[in-house]
Amino acid sequence: EEELSDFDGEKPKEKKKSKMDWTYKGIKLWIVTESRKYVHSIRNGTKRRWKTMIVVNLILLAISFVIGGLTMDTCFCIEPVEITTRFSRLFSPDPCEARPICHAYFTLAENPTTEIIANFQSSREPTRGWIDYRIEGTSTWNTAETTFFRAAMTEVTRWVHWSDISQLEPGTVYEFRFNFRNLESDQDETSDIYKTRTIPSSGNVTFLSGGDMSSNDRGNFLSRMGASHSPHFAVVAGDVGYANGFIECYRRWDKWLNDWENYMKTPEGYQIIMTLGIGNHEAGGDFDRPRFNLKFNLKILNLFEIENLHFPF
Repeated sequence: EEELSDFDGEKPKEKKKSKMDWTYKGIKLWIVTESRKYVHSIRNGTKRRWKTMIVVNLILLAISFVIGGLTMDTCFCIEPVEITTRFSRLFSPDPCEARPICHAYFTLAENPTTEIIANFQSSREPTRGWIDYRIEGTSTWNTAETTFFRAAMTEVTRWVHWSDISQLEPGTVYEFRFNFRNLESDQDETSDIYKTRTIPSSGNVTFLSGGDMSSNDRGNFLSRMGASHSPHFAVVAGDVGYANGFIECYRRWDKWLNDWENYMKTPEGYQIIMTLGIGNHEAGGDFDRPRFNLKFNLKILNLFEIENLHFPF
């Protein structure tokens, strides 16, 4: 009686179990319950404010499209760090667009005393490509036809030409002139004259060897210092341009090839022949990546030597 007298009014009713409450063996699953309440509130809000919800979703969709467009085909390079997208590259001109022939370079052949692999790139579609060459100081040009292919670039048009020129004289300076027939204009395009030399069959041979070359001021300083010793060729054993295997980073290779042409030149004016290895920063950071997966190296550049053979990628 004393206990009942302390209670004034009706006995409180037990709280009804909500349909939102989920339990498992008597234990309330708080996360599931709160999630259901959240979804339920959104559903009710959508029913009441459906016009507002449509506008909000359209705005969010537009924002996602803008962000996707601005970040599409992202390129990430290091040494130096450089991040570009398809959109940002619209505001930087293609270095090969202004001149039909660009990036003339020489790669080491299997027998460099009598062979030179000559390469160049063109920004117009060719019907034929050829390289004129002669011993320095002579007037008669010889001609070697090129093999060419379209590089795997979607933003620009680029064709890579190469020719393995043989039966040369050892230890001799040669002049080269690069040419192609323009499909669109049906006119012949011709480059300036470049000079390089074959390796002597006897005596001393000077060459550069290194790696982690990069395309910054420090790398260019080392290139100038190395070229001042008049080497016959240079070996770069990986981590060349730090483009990280991105096809979208072709502009980094454009810069690297321009730097090579400008700085890897002997005091006598000879272009230094190159031979390159594939490092992890060419393979996209993966040391174990198989050869067929090296998309950039195989489909854009004819630079890399694999298993002592040059492949016309």
